Amino acid sequence: MQNLNEHPFSKKRIEVSSSLHDMLMQAPALAKKEKRQTGFFAIVTILCLTLNLLYFSSRQEKLAEEELLETQYANFGSNLSI
Repeated sequence: MQNLNEHPFSKKRIEVSSSLHDMLMQAPALAKKEKRQTGFFAIVTILCLTLNLLYFSSRQEKLAEEELLETQYANFGSNLSI
């Protein structure tokens, strides 16, 4: 009778090619490298979005200020009569 904790394939030896073996041995290092690259990309993306939002909000404030000044100057002579 087979032990319940034992997988049926555990007694069979699996043959793999040397290239597949090399790829399997490199997998943890490649996964770590990809994780590091993904983290770096996420940080750069968040930084770019933050800078763009800051630039956009400062431009909006500047445009609102310029518009306010233009209206004040445009209305300056409107109430003067000759």
